[in-house]
Amino acid sequence: MNRTEKITRLHELERAIKQKKVRLEKEKRELEILQEKYNKTKESELPLLLFLIDETLAMPEDKSDWQYEHVYYCPDIDEVKYIINHSEKEQLPNTVDLRDNFSSLGIPTKAYTRSALDYTSEINMAVSMLKPQIDNLFTSNEIHSWSDLGTVLKKEMRGKQYSKV
Repeated sequence: MNRTEKITRLHELERAIKQKKVRLEKEKRELEILQEKYNKTKESELPLLLFLIDETLAMPEDKSDWQYEHVYYCPDIDEVKYIINHSEKEQLPNTVDLRDNFSSLGIPTKAYTRSALDYTSEINMAVSMLKPQIDNLFTSNEIHSWSDLGTVLKKEMRGKQYSKV
């Protein structure tokens, strides 16, 4: 390959590399936009707080490790979320607190070394009790949004206590 051919080839490769980088940057921006849309859609409009496991007794001498594990069921995305905070009061936006309704399922409010994952069957039981009730509320009432469901569900659940069968 002579000098001119080599220089021409290098310029072509540089141009191809630049074009590829531009395409990759564009696709990266598109991916970030999609990821943002996905994350926004994945946020629950109605997180239902089922349990709060207080793990502060695990290591009482080391307060930096104190944590509270919030267990939510998000019916709009049909997902259970486990959120660990250092504050008992810190909750997801629009949370409907149903902890009192499921206290008899056997998940302690204070735990020593166990996490919510150790109570998977009890959590699944709570979710399986809620799903038909939520479906029924959507079909039997004039509910048009998740916030409407939260208001009606809170009224329906008031005083109701679920237990293991």
